[in-house]
Amino acid sequence: MSTDAPTWFVEQYKDGVIQKYQAKGFLLKSSVTPAGSIEGSKAYFNLMGKGKANKKKRGQAAVPMNAQKGRVEAILETWEAFDEVYKFDLARMTANEKEAIQTAGAMALGRATDDEIMVKLDGSSSKAAGTGKGMKPLLDANGQPGMIGGATTPFELKHLLLMASALKQADVPWDGNVFCPLPSLLFDQACAYKQFNNADWTGDDLSFTKVTTSKFWGGVHWFQAPDDLFIENEDGHYDIEMYHRSSSGWANNSDLSSIWDWDNRLGCWTVRMETEGAAACFQPTGTVRGRFKVPTDIELN
Repeated sequence: MSTDAPTWFVEQYKDGVIQKYQAKGFLLKSSVTPAGSIEGSKAYFNLMGKGKANKKKRGQAAVPMNAQKGRVEAILETWEAFDEVYKFDLARMTANEKEAIQTAGAMALGRATDDEIMVKLDGSSSKAAGTGKGMKPLLDANGQPGMIGGATTPFELKHLLLMASALKQADVPWDGNVFCPLPSLLFDQACAYKQFNNADWTGDDLSFTKVTTSKFWGGVHWFQAPDDLFIENEDGHYDIEMYHRSSSGWANNSDLSSIWDWDNRLGCWTVRMETEGAAACFQPTGTVRGRFKVPTDIELN
């Protein structure tokens, strides 16, 4: 008796996972910068510091801009999603059930990479956010964006503008490459303001535009993301991040792969889906944190 999984099922499963991972599972893919290079187990992101031009003076040697150059490294890690498919279930599965298995594996890997990017963003903005519960200044003593709001601050539309202002005052380029994912309640509350709700999406197709609600308003890409991507602790508040694309990055060393194997002891097929990558946040001045009380109701404005 053959122990080979039906070829049609393995190929359909594998192809389906790859398609959905690229289209649905990675909301933040288009909002961060790809790595400049990958060498062995490390990904490198190249950085160029600020430069200043000088007046040219006859007969004098040119003065270097002294723009600092460097690169940030991130260690590549492997994410996996594992599942079991019993032999007799293959024959009984409907098209919808096969679709559900494919979607589950794809979304699990996509959400894991989104989680990793958000962890790096949270770690970067926390350096400037402070620990108090009240409204923070737009810039801290080092000229980096501080935290807007606090654990007891009710969310209002003006807070999104204040977060944007903090990035602008930190000299972050306002070039259409600023992003801010929002948990569902905050996104819905923002939509209760006509200024925000009337904004239409007019940009290119990005990783989140086809799979979640999004707006382009005030020079920022806003989009609804899963609630579990955001910090919600015992104080009952959300932490959100607004960031410029060049402040953070994601390196993908390999495409999603599916590995099938027969487990004779359990009498089932096992499938391991893997992808390798690394996230990094290398410019804290390009991120700002907002902290707001989790709303219990939507107020129309």
